[in-house]
Amino acid sequence: MKCWAALPVLGVQLFLYCSGAQRLTDQAEAVSVAAYSCAWPEAGGRVQRSLLLVMGRAHRPLVLTAGSMFSVNRTTFLSLVNATYSYYTVLKHVNSQ
Repeated sequence: MKCWAALPVLGVQLFLYCSGAQRLTDQAEAVSVAAYSCAWPEAGGRVQRSLLLVMGRAHRPLVLTAGSMFSVNRTTFLSLVNATYSYYTVLKHVNSQ
């Protein structure tokens, strides 16, 4: 029963981390589009080189990882929820026999 009481708290914490990481990744992807959409062709050479550098760096995706093993995003959260439910159903089936 104690485990069931802690499950929603842990789930909310995991969701907050994954949601924040996904938002950060989405904003990082928008940096390249924003830099390209500004009026950089009319800017000076120094500004053009700087924006080119920003656009080049922004093409590499920003991914937050947990322990350098897996990325932290919404997909990870959903896979963990699915795995948790699968383990629960297996254990329930084993207990009922």
